[in-house]
Amino acid sequence: MESQLRKYLIWGGATIAVGSLIAGIYLYYKQQVKKALQFCYKISKINIFHVRKDSFSFELFVKIQNKSNFSLILNSYDLDIYLNEKKVANVKSDKQYKIYSNLISELSFEVDFDPSKIFNKDYILSLISYALTDQSKIVIQITGYLNVTMDFIMMKKMKFDYKTTMQQIVNAKPDADVKCDIV
Repeated sequence: MESQLRKYLIWGGATIAVGSLIAGIYLYYKQQVKKALQFCYKISKINIFHVRKDSFSFELFVKIQNKSNFSLILNSYDLDIYLNEKKVANVKSDKQYKIYSNLISELSFEVDFDPSKIFNKDYILSLISYALTDQSKIVIQITGYLNVTMDFIMMKKMKFDYKTTMQQIVNAKPDADVKCDIV
């Protein structure tokens, strides 16, 4: 009887230990997924290639902070670019970017549009004037979705919505931390 009780205690203890281990791993992984969904981003820099009456071309750099302990893979994105609340371009890509764990990664994309098809001449002149005198009046907004995976888990499309002014981008320190102004 004593040996059978010992056997039940050993098996019971082993079952509890294995169950606790599995529950702990599950809770840890669930916490990391939650942290990954709370990523932060900001526009860090703009390189203007050219400004012409029929073509405006620039490159946007976006810093993304991954708060989880697992690397993320950005599989694709579909983003709309707005300039003072007018849609000027849509950028899409299937190029993969790695967003390293607990670090800030930077991705960039080129935007090219014909301002004469979006803005009238007076508005284009006012934008040029703002660019030279008061960059706080030039508002850049990016909205859309990112398709992200974390290790082997396909996460939902993650919403991307960011708004800033040209002045904030120009005056930002390139090495400044990414601030989480999103939920």
